[in-house]
Amino acid sequence: MLNEYRNRRAVVSDGFRQVRTRRQALAQFTVKIGK
Repeated sequence: MLNEYRNRRAVVSDGFRQVRTRRQALAQFTVKIGK
């Protein structure tokens, strides 16, 4: 039970990490377009 909760937390944090990196990449992309 505790292990399942830990795995779920890891999946959620990994998803947040992917969203953050994708947002950074999108910001860099828009900056390149703006220049």
